[in-house]
Amino acid sequence: MTPPADIERLLVEEFAREHAVKPNGAARTLASLRPLDALAIYKREFPTPVFVIEGLLPRGLTLGAGRPKVGKSWLALQLAVAVAFGEPALGRFHVPMAGRVTYLALEETEGRTHRRLKQIIPTADARLQNILFLFQAKPLMSGGAAELDAFLAAHPSELVIVDTLLAFVAAHSSRQDVLRSDYSEVNTLRQIAEKHSTAILCVAHSRKAAGDAVDSIIGTSGTTAACDSVWQLQRLPTGEASLTLKGRELEEALYALKFSTSPPYGWQVTGEGAEVGMSAE
Repeated sequence: MTPPADIERLLVEEFAREHAVKPNGAARTLASLRPLDALAIYKREFPTPVFVIEGLLPRGLTLGAGRPKVGKSWLALQLAVAVAFGEPALGRFHVPMAGRVTYLALEETEGRTHRRLKQIIPTADARLQNILFLFQAKPLMSGGAAELDAFLAAHPSELVIVDTLLAFVAAHSSRQDVLRSDYSEVNTLRQIAEKHSTAILCVAHSRKAAGDAVDSIIGTSGTTAACDSVWQLQRLPTGEASLTLKGRELEEALYALKFSTSPPYGWQVTGEGAEVGMSAE
């Protein structure tokens, strides 16, 4: 996703600060630019993007947004179970390899997590030990980032879920430059994902008015500029929901989802593309 104009402004300001006059009056020297020609890039071998859930969740930072009570946390928990078990997600998406999941459940209690797990997995399964829940964490930019970095170093994880981004950031109204703060916070999570070769899925809130998946996320454009992909979960008039996917390494896609209260419990994909929003008739 191309950084918006206001992010360009931030880069210009950063450049100006970097090359400002030092206290002793001497100007900072401009760092040497090191070009790489297009042919060299063309011939170079680069690793292909790694997907924790094929077609849905690549390594890197993903923001999954939706209105309150739309079912974002159910979706996140189902994906955590799918990765921990190495089983298809939402009845559709292949999980290449089972792995550990670190789940920051910052807006719910252990009791609620217990009840939701029992609904998704009626019988105790040893593979549930692959999911490690954290119900408390320091604010991201006040020690939380260092805590998460150290935790992932000790407990390497295929997937990290942050539910919710707002709870982890614990934003303060006293922030002078909200745009810069939003970008810095999200970019910090993206760097953690890159450092630990993991996928981080942050549950976020979207605005009431329907719209583009990127524009609908609550926050400044700095929030979405730093992430690798964006999801939007929306309720449809048919009673189902739509899941929109956009990202750098993710093909833009649209899926229809239906929430089932009978086994398998939770969200299941029922259609794709033109099928989304169609009535039963």
